[in-house]
Parts: sequence; C-alpha cells; structure tokens
Amino acid sequence: MSLDTTQKHLFNIIGEFKSSETEVRYSEKYNSQIRNRLIFTCIFTSIAYFLGIIANTYVLESSTSVRIMFLLRLLCLILGFASAAAAWKKNLSPYLYRTMISYMTMVGVSESVEAVYLFNSSQGVVVPTAPIIVLMYYLFISIKFTVSFVPSIAMTIMYSVTLLFFTESPLPNTITIILFFSLANLYGCYHVITFNRVRRSEFYAVIEQQRLNCSLKKEINKRKDAENKLIKLSTIDDLTGIFNRRHFLELFERERKISVRYKHPLSLLIIDADHFKRVNDTYGHDTGDIVLKTLTKQIEKSIRDTDILARFGGEEFIVLLPETDLKMAVSSAERICRIVEESPISFSGGTLNITVSIGASVINDKYNSTEEIIKGADLALYKAKESGRNRVSSIEEI
Repeated sequence: MSLDTTQKHLFNIIGEFKSSETEVRYSEKYNSQIRNRLIFTCIFTSIAYFLGIIANTYVLESSTSVRIMFLLRLLCLILGFASAAAAWKKNLSPYLYRTMISYMTMVGVSESVEAVYLFNSSQGVVVPTAPIIVLMYYLFISIKFTVSFVPSIAMTIMYSVTLLFFTESPLPNTITIILFFSLANLYGCYHVITFNRVRRSEFYAVIEQQRLNCSLKKEINKRKDAENKLIKLSTIDDLTGIFNRRHFLELFERERKISVRYKHPLSLLIIDADHFKRVNDTYGHDTGDIVLKTLTKQIEKSIRDTDILARFGGEEFIVLLPETDLKMAVSSAERICRIVEESPISFSGGTLNITVSIGASVINDKYNSTEEIIKGADLALYKAKESGRNRVSSIEEI
C-alpha cells in the first residue's frame, strides 16, 4: 500500500502521528491487538532464549561460564514474563515500554557476555545470533519506534565494544559482525518507520472516512430540515399553525374524489369572526392576532381529529368534515359557535367576547365540485351574517 502524498505531512520522521491526540486514538484503537501480540512475543522469545542454555553447555568449556550464562538467561526469562504481565495488566503506557526496553536490553547484555566466552574459546570464528535478535526486535516488537530502536542500538554498541576490547576476535571478523549489526539496524528502522506509516495511514483513512460520513450525515439532516421547513412554509399558516388555503384545497380535492367514488358524505364549514375589523381598529393588529390564534385553538377543540382545519384568509377559517352529512355538519358548527361565545379571549388590555358566523354545505348533485361546495358554504355564511351573526346557516336555507 502506497501512502497518499496528502497524508505524508501527518507523520513525523519515525512514522508516528505528529498530532498527539491522533496518536492516542491510534493506540486506543489497536491497544488490545498490540498487547496480545506482545504477550505472545515476550513469552515465546524469553522461553526460546532461555533454552539457548542447552547450546551453551556444549559450546562453552568452563562450567563457571555456563552457570553465568544460565543466570543471565534466567534473568532474561523473568524480564520477558514481566513484560508479558505488564502487557496483560496495563494499557500501552510508558511503564510497559520501559519494561520491554529493560527486557530487550538485558538480552543484549547476555549476548555480550556470551561473546566474551565464545570468541575467547577454541571455537575460532563464529557467527553470532545477536544481529538476528536485533532484526527480530524491529520485525516483531514494532509497537513503538523507540521500544525497538533503543535496545537494538544498545545491543549493537555493547556487542561491538565487547568484540573490540574484551575478546580475541580477529579484526576482519569483528568488522563483518559490526556490518551485520548496521544492516540489521538500517533495515529494521526502515521496516518500523514504513510499518508505522502504512498502519497509521490506514487508520487515518478510516477516521477520515468516518469524519466525512459524519459531515455528510449532518449535511443530509441539514437539507432534510430545510426541506421540512419549505414544506411547512408551503402548507402551514405562519400565524395560527394550521394548514393554509393552498394546501387545504389540495386536501379538499383528494377527499372530494374519494367521496364521489365511494358515495360517502362530505361536508364543509366556513367560519368567520364577527366584527373582526372592529377589533383590529380598536385594539390593534397584535390583539387581532391573539384573537385568531385563540379562535384556532377553540375550533380545534370542537372538531374531530379526522376533520381538516385551515385558515382560509383574513379572519376566515374553513373545516372539511369527511364522512359527515349536512345535519351532522350543522350540529358541529353550532357546537363551535357555542364554545367560542362562551370563551372570552384574554389579552393585555382585558378580555374580548368574540362570536363567529358559520356557513355549512355538503357535496350533492348541485354542489359537487370543489369550487361549488365552497361557494355554497360561502353563500350560507353570508346568510348567517345577514340573519344577525353568531349563528349557523346551511345551503338548505339559501
């Protein structure tokens, strides 16, 4: 996987995130996975290294040197298990990193002591395992660059100094081993840095995708809210919060077609606030708005949930009553008149006694289109006003 050039600025020279917050998130994401790998690696490598004492018993001539190597390998085994325990009990913390470095550095000390015995023995030129161990540090314990780099460099220095000053290793052989160490460190550093960048690049791609998804979701919700507001603006009357005239006519036409098709009754009421102009002229438009809002609530309480209420214009309201004949519509209208009359409207200047006049019509052979039914209710309303207001008239009285 190649790194996107746009992501290169995210990483420092050792392949970790420049942002400490992002680095912490990365550690938390892979915390369990890394710890499990560390537990296995520490236990396996410490046991394998301790078993190297078997080879020491055959290679080393002195029993004293074998005992010393046994103690050193045993100490490495203990530190290895301590590192595994730290990985099991704790998160990826500085304590765990220090424990790992101590374990790996102790292996370096043990290898350096072993070099003294090996290169001063009669075995001649030998190929040490130390460079391989260094390479394994980088390959299998690449949780953090410093955790692999510090003990690897420490082992390289200790082993090289041991060969140069404390053994009889031939100079060409010593130089060759130092070159092995150098290559192991160079390749190991390259591996860890590349691994860090690739792994973190994948992690960053995931969180960036999540961020984009979150932004997209917010944008979708924002657009939905905007659409809902537009729908509300196109269907709801701002002042009263009920349907406006245009949307009501759409609903009315749909209900009329259902009524005609299934031969179900359908009635209509047009309600007008009596002397509403006088209220505006006397008390102001703010009081007039209070009257309209209060009338809306009073009418809503007087009709069924299945009935459709809308503001038809000015002080006029209109109610569509599905599955309702004219007699039932008149009864409903009379109930509205009574409730409005018996419910004075309070405002800052006191109370107002408001009444309404209502015209009722029903779909029939004479009034069967939307316009005709509304016209019939309007004529009935005019009749109610002519007859003294605060009353109900139907198309039967026209």
